[in-house]
Amino acid sequence: MQISAISSANSFGRGYGISDEDAQRIALSTALEKAEKRRNRTKLAYASIPVIAGVAAAALTRGKMGMIITEANERLVQKMPPVSEFLGKTVTGKAAKVSEGLKSAGNWFGLMGVAALGGLGIRAAANKSDGYRNFRLNHPVMTFLGDMALFAGAVLALPLGGQKLYSKFSPEFQAGVAKKVGKIADKFNEVKTPKFIKNGIDAVAKHIPDAIKNIPAKISEYTPEAIKDFGKGLLKYAPEITLFTTFFSSLSEPSRVKADFVKEYNNIKNA
Repeated sequence: MQISAISSANSFGRGYGISDEDAQRIALSTALEKAEKRRNRTKLAYASIPVIAGVAAAALTRGKMGMIITEANERLVQKMPPVSEFLGKTVTGKAAKVSEGLKSAGNWFGLMGVAALGGLGIRAAANKSDGYRNFRLNHPVMTFLGDMALFAGAVLALPLGGQKLYSKFSPEFQAGVAKKVGKIADKFNEVKTPKFIKNGIDAVAKHIPDAIKNIPAKISEYTPEAIKDFGKGLLKYAPEITLFTTFFSSLSEPSRVKADFVKEYNNIKNA
């Protein structure tokens, strides 16, 4: 609809001329429409942070190298299954990866919730007080530091408050929760790859030359540890990277709206 409106306006401008006021109105409408789309993408990016955090935490949860003693009293070093603590229950295997993913996603969901509530509170206070609103406009650095201090305090208090609240439940209740977590973990660890998928993978693997099969191992062997660690770091801090890139991108929104307005206005007037 917007594209059609601009096209009609351009045709009208070429044939009969268009007033400067109408050109500004159309350009502003188009610029605001683009800004709304960017705001929706920004909201989606913020909403995806807990999911990104959960996936990253699950992917990075791996078992450590440990020593086992066989029945023949031999000492073997092998990779142990991942381990996680969830609501008073220690879980292992695939359930541990899910546990760490859920905990990380839950923490980030809480942080984003605190930030959202804080933003609503600040907006409500600014709407009620002209003095407070003007102070925020005239002292952006002090305002930003104050907001960050409040947010940091809430972030530190959130997990402590949750732990304290859970500790107030009766030992019987906590034991029941831990038992249910254990049952769910056991069922999750029993889930296996569907047979038709496994058979398909095996069938494809039979026709892959050994030289090609060994490529991933060779790449890993000759990849510097610094690059491996860099990749792990990117995955580990993916939520923070998404948060800060989205935040700083949103700071340029006013200038982007102005640039879009000027561009659309020139397109209309010069058509």
